[in-house]
Order: sequence, then C-alpha cells, then structure tokens
Amino acid sequence: MGKATLYAALKLFFPPKCLHCKKEHESFGVPLCDTCISFLEPLPPSGDILITFEGVGPALSLITALKQGVYSKLAALLAAYMAMQYAKSALPLPDLVTSVPTSFWRKWQMGQATSSQIASALAKLLDRPFVPMLQRKKQMLRQEFLTREERSYLSPEEFQWKTRMNLHSKTILLVDDTITTGATLACSAQRLWEGSPERIIKMACVDRGYLKM
Repeated sequence: MGKATLYAALKLFFPPKCLHCKKEHESFGVPLCDTCISFLEPLPPSGDILITFEGVGPALSLITALKQGVYSKLAALLAAYMAMQYAKSALPLPDLVTSVPTSFWRKWQMGQATSSQIASALAKLLDRPFVPMLQRKKQMLRQEFLTREERSYLSPEEFQWKTRMNLHSKTILLVDDTITTGATLACSAQRLWEGSPERIIKMACVDRGYLKM
C-alpha cells in the first residue's frame, strides 16, 4: 500500500479534526488547525499569578481535551507555551517545580492528574527538577462546579505534605492547570511556605475566572 493510499484510508476512518473548531485539517497528530493555532498566544507576564491563557477559545479546548485524556501530548504542548511566557518574564528560574495536587479520588475519576502532567513537562523545558511535594485530601467535586463563595471556604488544611523538604532560600514554581479564583493555588502556596522557601512563584495554564463572574 502506497503512502497516498494509506493517507486516504486513515483520513477516511480517522479524519483529523481541530479540537477547537472541529474542522478537518491535513495534519495527523496536530490538535489544532492552522487558523486556531494562530490564536494561541500567551498573555503578557503580569500579576501575582502568571497566567498563560485566558479561559476561552483554542486554549480552553486544549485544556479540556487534556483533562478528558484525548491527546497524551497536550501537556507538553501547553507547557511549551508556558515556558515561552516564563522566558519573557523578569522572574528568576526556579530551583524546583511542583504542582497543585489532585486527590486520589479525582485522579481516579479523570484518569490523570493534569496539573502534575503540565508541571512535569514545564520542569523539563526549564531544566529544573519536578518534585510533587503536596497531596490533597478526598475531593469529591470538580472545582469548576463550585461557586466563588464555596471556593472561599477552601483551607490549607486540605493540602498535606507528600514530600517534606527543606526549602530554605529556594525559589519554588507552583503550577496549576486551570484557575477560577486562585484559591487552590493560594492554599497550596500557604502549605509550601511551611518549608521556608525564599520565594513561591504561582503559575496557571488557563484562567477560567470569567465563567464565574
């Protein structure tokens, strides 16, 4: 079977579709069409939390697909954009990278822990170690299903040490996949401060906050 025939057969049975606009395109293994990927541009570095994308458009489609386990390589793609944004910031390179933890129950429900996937990929790009330092107690509901008021009740007590380390004089990059109010990042950071780091840099891939306004 020639390459042209094989390609035609693959396109017939497995048509490549853009994860955002759902239109067919010509490249297998590419999650977005050329038009949609042109809109995938990291935000300018600013604020207390370094946010790479607004929670709308192709970026939201990619993070949703990652959470659903559609493409295994989406974490590396999103991490690459985060690394680009980080490089444009005036922030120092961290000594190590960690992630907001996902409870065992939520990891079982989703089949993966997307925050740690993205953080691990980002750590490789920054040439820094990835250390999963925190773990979370049982989490039944997905964060995006909670109201802003319900999120305000989140406590650092829900986060426990998994790998207790002496973080004295170290700069920590704390990564989350999506945020709405930043409460989960804040509570995770509060627990990490117990290790006496010099600095904690908070970073999120996608900001869904506008959905709860």
